[in-house]
Amino acid sequence: MKMATLQQELPLVLVHRPEAFDFRFRVRLESQFRLLDPFDSPAEPLQSFLSGQARSVRSLLCVDPTPISAELLLLPSLQLIVGSTAGVDHIHLAECRRRLC
Repeated sequence: MKMATLQQELPLVLVHRPEAFDFRFRVRLESQFRLLDPFDSPAEPLQSFLSGQARSVRSLLCVDPTPISAELLLLPSLQLIVGSTAGVDHIHLAECRRRLC
């Protein structure tokens, strides 16, 4: 029970990736973060998945240049986007700027 409590205290990170992406470094991240990956619940539609977790997600990890749409950026508590690739062409920067104002 104590282990579950410690796991719950880890920062929650939403993983944004294509389904076919080989997420090899997941194990390393799981020791430091609670990873929320929509592909862990493949039967659930993405919008349903996101709406159930929307208030909790503060960080988004984009592990491939999969587009980050304005819709995805509507997560109300989102504060941080981390990309593991070069460039930001796949991120809806206008929506990011709008949220800063």
